[in-house]
Amino acid sequence: VTKLKDGMALGCSFNHVILDGNSTWHFMSSWAELARGLTTISLLPFHDRTKARNTRLKLDLPPLTAHIANGDGPAHQNGEVKPPSKPMREKIFHFSEEVLDKIKAQVNAHLEPDQKPFSSFQALGVHVWRSVIRARELPPESYTVFTLFVDC
Repeated sequence: VTKLKDGMALGCSFNHVILDGNSTWHFMSSWAELARGLTTISLLPFHDRTKARNTRLKLDLPPLTAHIANGDGPAHQNGEVKPPSKPMREKIFHFSEEVLDKIKAQVNAHLEPDQKPFSSFQALGVHVWRSVIRARELPPESYTVFTLFVDC
């Protein structure tokens, strides 16, 4: 707390495990409403975290062998998949603007006319998750979950 001539300034620190950016500003705005004399806040907080985790989507992916045959799968020689020398723990990827545009166009090419197009961020999420599924060699009938919390 810093006392000023005509009031005070209050510094706050929040752990991102507990509060994200939107929740922080909701808290500050609600506190300001109460400080201005309102008896209730205008927007109640939303605490049901299960809503963010209740997403199930079946992705119809072509078999992994189709990607290997096209040469865009794992390293191969004489038609055989060559396992990596050691397990990959971490990898940083860079996607150029041209590649992002291509990925986004591919994702949006199959939308119904009344569907909202995917953003570049959403299209990249689809691309990365499909790649993870292929790398894990999950059968097409498997269900898996891709959860990404943004603004945390």
